[in-house]
Amino acid sequence: MGRNIASEKNGSVKKRANKRQGEKDMDLKRINVVEAGHITEVYGPVQALRNYMKKRAGDFVFVTHPFSYTGIDGTRVEHYENGKNIKTEKGHKRSKNQMLQWARDFFFNNKFLKEKGKTGLFIGVDNLNALSGIIMKKRGRIDKVVYYIIDHMDRRFKNPIFNFIYETIDKIACEKSDYVLSLIHI
Repeated sequence: MGRNIASEKNGSVKKRANKRQGEKDMDLKRINVVEAGHITEVYGPVQALRNYMKKRAGDFVFVTHPFSYTGIDGTRVEHYENGKNIKTEKGHKRSKNQMLQWARDFFFNNKFLKEKGKTGLFIGVDNLNALSGIIMKKRGRIDKVVYYIIDHMDRRFKNPIFNFIYETIDKIACEKSDYVLSLIHI
């Protein structure tokens, strides 16, 4: 089961330094790091994590998928080396159909991670992105997976079938990720 390495309580972030026996700190300059998240036009935790990681990881890739209701054109992949953006690629176009968009985002992540080669740390911002990392870890493409929870809700969708799928993916992401980083109290 993933370990909750930070949780929000009363507006402040409480960090827990609970390493497994024999576990060493990761030297981010020596591994490649990929962050994948869903975004809107508003700056938020996804972009804040990018700004933090691009300064600390030697090789950092930032994959963004727009939510279906945004005006953002489509998926983007930004490549950073030592804090500098060296390349930006465009992925698939945004779909107005949310389920189709999620499926396309999921398969994009898996294809991208397969083609990228070995990744030391994958940060999935939301359960769908974390699930991509978990699957690619099982295939030997990723060493460690972080599930970053920003805004979990017990009832995300009005449609009970969509909600069941969401909750099932969330449970898998919580149980199978190496680490769980939560901005909410869970």
